[in-house]
Amino acid sequence: EKYSKALGKSIRAFRESRNISLKEFEASQDFIDRHALSWIENGKTVPSAFTLYRICNAIKITQADLFLALEKEIKNS
Repeated sequence: EKYSKALGKSIRAFRESRNISLKEFEASQDFIDRHALSWIENGKTVPSAFTLYRICNAIKITQADLFLALEKEIKNS
């Protein structure tokens, strides 16, 4: 649970830093709706590696960026 919450928090931070709302995220791609992303961001579900890849592409970050942020989040929690 600690890791899923840290992952979700990292994804949300990147999305919000790019001023992408959940609605805008949903409209920008066709693979995940805003409700599913909200579940991921709140740590209620863990996405597959492929879903993470697609989320990163949609918010224009690399997987390395995400995992570095995740590592920092885990260390700080």
